[in-house]
Amino acid sequence: MVKSEKFEARLEQLYSMMEYLDAYADEMSVEKHLRFKLQIAVEEALVNIIQHGHKDSNGTIELTTDSKDPHLFFLQIRDQGIEFNPLATPKRNLEEIKEEGGRGIPLILGLFDSVEYSFKARTNILTLKHPLSSST
Repeated sequence: MVKSEKFEARLEQLYSMMEYLDAYADEMSVEKHLRFKLQIAVEEALVNIIQHGHKDSNGTIELTTDSKDPHLFFLQIRDQGIEFNPLATPKRNLEEIKEEGGRGIPLILGLFDSVEYSFKARTNILTLKHPLSSST
């Protein structure tokens, strides 16, 4: 079943967004260790979207989950902030980053099995997928 919810693109809404994600993780029976990793990556993505994509404007973030495949964690994040393709940034290894900041995208790419980005109708669309099984 596909579910969506919209939130204001503000840091004050981050807790509500993570609660939405937690409910989806419950529904999908995501194991505790994997849930923690995915939460870190999603929180990093959301904070970056809010702080960089909406720093000069109000807007919304729409989270969409899909539970039709019980073996796949699926989250799509849509926002109308500044266009930004995280996949177009230079590939960096987390261990090589010495300066403060800049770890978010490598973290997200390292924790999710599949990361896709598109920009359609003035909307950033970030799709995050990870297989769910006893070996993940």
